[in-house]
Amino acid sequence: TLKRGAAIADPTPLYEPFWYEGEIGILFAKSNVGKSTLAVQIADEISRKGKVVYYLDYEQSIKQFQIKYTNEETKEMYQFSDNLKRPNLFIEKSSSEDDAIKRFFKMVKKKAGQGGKIFILDNITFLVGKIENAEEILAFMKRLKVLKDEYNLSFLILAHTTKTRDTKHITQDDLAGSKKLMNFADSAFALGKSRVDSSIYIKQIK
Repeated sequence: TLKRGAAIADPTPLYEPFWYEGEIGILFAKSNVGKSTLAVQIADEISRKGKVVYYLDYEQSIKQFQIKYTNEETKEMYQFSDNLKRPNLFIEKSSSEDDAIKRFFKMVKKKAGQGGKIFILDNITFLVGKIENAEEILAFMKRLKVLKDEYNLSFLILAHTTKTRDTKHITQDDLAGSKKLMNFADSAFALGKSRVDSSIYIKQIK
């Protein structure tokens, strides 16, 4: 096993040291801490290195995204790389949870068949509303892992924390639905607010 493993190339970092190619990574934080902003920055950096990234944005509308990345004073829009794809998910957003999940896996499989390898999901609670339900999250993560292994894909999943005090240091137990999500993730990192000032920190959890 070791000899066979040594013959395989080492995974390329996508966001070193937190997330590598071929991994299911999880980025979690409380609302309004900046996880979507960081995820877009990660996607932007990867895409500028020549890799196609699919940013599956279930959070923001097209207009909200455009406003966020347009200079308020000059009206100049940020120039993303053509390698960064943001599919229109209007139908998925208006579908039932079951239909949205079916459409999600169908879309990822289609993009993977076309050569797509890197996907960022913002965020998982849109597809799995009852994230604390072990059966639901387990079924979703198992399907995701099978798809990842079949096509050698990389996923970064954004998720929320449970309700905790702002002054409490963040741990894996703060990830909503933590046990099943964390078990199936290859890596996990979190954003938190400093207890001594207004700064934001990134912490490797797994």
